[in-house]
Amino acid sequence: MPNPGDVPVSIGSFIRYTRYAVAVCSVLIFACDESLPPYDPPQNPLRAELGVADGLIDRQVICTAGFKSWNLSPIPFKISIINTFDETLQGPANSVSGKLEVWKKDSPEFGKIFSILGAVDPRHVRNNILTLDPGDTLDIGFSWYHDDEQNRRIWKVFGGHFFTSIQARARIKVFKEAPELFPPELEIKIKYDIDLSTSICNQ
Repeated sequence: MPNPGDVPVSIGSFIRYTRYAVAVCSVLIFACDESLPPYDPPQNPLRAELGVADGLIDRQVICTAGFKSWNLSPIPFKISIINTFDETLQGPANSVSGKLEVWKKDSPEFGKIFSILGAVDPRHVRNNILTLDPGDTLDIGFSWYHDDEQNRRIWKVFGGHFFTSIQARARIKVFKEAPELFPPELEIKIKYDIDLSTSICNQ
């Protein structure tokens, strides 16, 4: 958390401050025999990562007549945005936008797109203001229920017993003045074992 008296800065005020600092440094270069190295501000004070909340990138989804405690829970995708700058950053929470795309690697026509419309993380959002202190992480989560844009379960399309890879990618813009973020793509390997002859599994 910032120390008492610290004033959170937006990306825009950071850029204005940098321009002012460059101008002052230019004067000092001519006033002194030795000049300081130029200040090189970060291109983007934010970093984004794409993962799953439970950390499982190798999964097994099972539903059979003899296995009632079946593991068919949704996959909890998560985008994490980290403030790597040494100042507090602020902006409207409803300005956060982007999307998450999930698809079957060998059948990309089977996929789903999630829209990102604002940030609701209670740790960092108050009165629609998003505040990220140095080192803070904003998490945005999505639950994928193994379905596509037509709400078809993947085993209804490809059968109940198969092994596949699921790809995911995201793009997100957090602050209006900051560039869009593109975290590295994620791949999850899943083995499906679904007995479609059993009513509880045939969903």
